[in-house]
Amino acid sequence: MGYARVFYIREKPIRDYVSTNGRDETIAEEIGRNILSFSAKDTGGFPDANAPTSFPLFDTPSVFFPLDRSFHSTDFRLLIWTGNRLCPLETPSVSMFDSLCQLTNIVGTSHAVLSISDSAAEYARVLPNSVAESVEYARLASGKRENPLEQSMWASLYWIYEDFGRKFERIPEENRPCKDAGNAALDLMLSDLSSSAQILNHGNALNRCCSFLHPEFAVVVWSKNCLRLLSKFDGNQIQEMRGAYGD
Repeated sequence: MGYARVFYIREKPIRDYVSTNGRDETIAEEIGRNILSFSAKDTGGFPDANAPTSFPLFDTPSVFFPLDRSFHSTDFRLLIWTGNRLCPLETPSVSMFDSLCQLTNIVGTSHAVLSISDSAAEYARVLPNSVAESVEYARLASGKRENPLEQSMWASLYWIYEDFGRKFERIPEENRPCKDAGNAALDLMLSDLSSSAQILNHGNALNRCCSFLHPEFAVVVWSKNCLRLLSKFDGNQIQEMRGAYGD
């Protein structure tokens, strides 16, 4: 149990690069450099209400957007995807929570694509998660998969566990395993996986909540060391969340 940093990536510049140049060491190194740069730091709390500082990709000024705080595994937080940024709600009221649930039902999440494909979800219903993930990796390696994320995605929501990133806090940037972290991110971005393969024998340090087809509204929840769409929780879980804000 520990902390994780939530961030989102506007993926079009990366996908455009890969479609033109292929998946090479240059793009992997640059992605990993950015991810390790913000995951190795703990700024602690939101300094103001402004959008999080973005990190560039080559000549593209705004691609990586880390939230300026870390979430503990025991935290419960609501976050709003407003169409062009991810905004945390620190202390919503009960009425605000109810309104967000109603709005989510009205707007829906057809614009959001979950990382794991329907086939893998079917495996997960009958197999332990570790086995289901192994099946998904096998399908990826064999090329026998239906991948809903092969189309161009506008942005995706990720989180990375800080017990991995903090190892490199005092290591000069040029000595960090940027290529390994970048390849783990590309594995998620260009596949239908939800968790990265082991990075330097660490385990699934990098994870993806969902991807968005286009700018839109959505509510996501950080709960039990995981980031998920509010629309994917059942009624009992919603009531449990509601209790966190009072009766």
